[in-house]
Amino acid sequence: IHFPLRRLAFALSAQLVILGVAGGVVRAEDRPASPVFSACRIPPRGALGQIPKWESKEGRAEHAVTLQAGRHMRVNEYEKAVEQFDQAIERDSKNPRFYSGRAGVRWANHQLNEALEDYGRAIAFDPGSSAVFLNRAAVYLALGDFDHAIEDIDQSIKLYPGNAAGYLSRSSVYLNQRE
Repeated sequence: IHFPLRRLAFALSAQLVILGVAGGVVRAEDRPASPVFSACRIPPRGALGQIPKWESKEGRAEHAVTLQAGRHMRVNEYEKAVEQFDQAIERDSKNPRFYSGRAGVRWANHQLNEALEDYGRAIAFDPGSSAVFLNRAAVYLALGDFDHAIEDIDQSIKLYPGNAAGYLSRSSVYLNQRE
């Protein structure tokens, strides 16, 4: 199926921003047990047991922030979602998940340059996150910057070769470059 560029960027972001807002960051060493899990936009019911438990106090607080921001996003309260992440970043300025989450909110609110900055910060604090590279690639794609999008997709695939979304994203970018 051939998608116009904007629909493709939106489709990729719909898959990838969910990862950032839900607080999950895919890292090479945290591969899911099933390759189907990584290729699905929403995990199958059986895969929900694979979601990590938030056992530490910091982990529960981090999870609470991302859930609350996600609630704001679902009702298009982007400013409140950004405020949630801003407050979390004030408390823990080196947490890549907060920057990634805020970037996802900004991407959804069409603040693409700010989203790129936040994804860059998230990568600076955690260069092993495959999902962040894939999310940033979606932003580059929305800006029409195919070269940077491909670089980030390739890095995502290098970090997590089992993630089908990386390969699908790369082929979609190449198809859209022909337009």
